[in-house]
Amino acid sequence: EENRPFRMEYRIRARDDSTVWVRGQAAPLYDGQGRLKGYVGTITDFTERKRAELRARGHREVLEKLAAGAPLRTVLEAIIRDVERQNPSMLGSILLLDDKSRHLFIGAAPSLPEVYNAAVNGVAIGWGGGSCGHAAFTGELTVIEDIETHP
Repeated sequence: EENRPFRMEYRIRARDDSTVWVRGQAAPLYDGQGRLKGYVGTITDFTERKRAELRARGHREVLEKLAAGAPLRTVLEAIIRDVERQNPSMLGSILLLDDKSRHLFIGAAPSLPEVYNAAVNGVAIGWGGGSCGHAAFTGELTVIEDIETHP
């Protein structure tokens, strides 16, 4: 309401593209005649606390699905959605191995385009198996700057 104290929480994107959670509160400031001069307030960064809350909420949601006997795909999607919620600029997937550990299959990738999922689904593990097949083969971090042009 106009001319009343207020509190609010919101997230902002920092210059380094990270997400920062802040809590703002302000109260009206009046002059000697009772006219509103402006507001005085504070803004507090509570990013670490908010991240801890989001992690706890995500863990709780996954555990609830496990305890309820939800299908594996539902549990995996909950894990990915939690990771994406904590990292708004990230899209994730979980790939599973086939019975002979030779191919990768989509376990969950709810935010990735279907065309990408179709291309990755069934990819062979090894050299030339794309970034996912390569990472599964070597067990090492694989960084691809541009997926369309990387050999």
